Amino acid sequence: MTLDIHNPPTDLSLENLAQIATSLEHSAAATYCRLAAEMGKLHNPEAVQVFERLVDIQQGYEDETRAWAISLAIDLPSNEVLDDDTDVDRAERRAAQNLLLTPWQALNMAVENEQAAFEYFSGLAASAE
Repeated sequence: MTLDIHNPPTDLSLENLAQIATSLEHSAAATYCRLAAEMGKLHNPEAVQVFERLVDIQQGYEDETRAWAISLAIDLPSNEVLDDDTDVDRAERRAAQNLLLTPWQALNMAVENEQAAFEYFSGLAASAE
């Protein structure tokens, strides 16, 4: 499934919504895990701790979303990840190729990722009937 964070769909079922939400949380945790590894390569233990904490938080959100889906009798695929073609994903790929990724750049990416998810779900909520 491909997400257009600027034009959320208006015809989602609860199953689709649960899949999207779970996938976004899983993808965010994976991104923060990669950023923690990058900060480790730069010998920045404080930044590693920040990103490891963000991984834990995102995994908690993913677990909560899965529990919500289970409570609604929705079967979710195991750790399905959406296609990486959103603006945020493209920015993350560019930054991952940058050998001089600073903690500031990495944290900025994390903020942009969270902002994009918020905007996506805000758009969904605004278009819901």
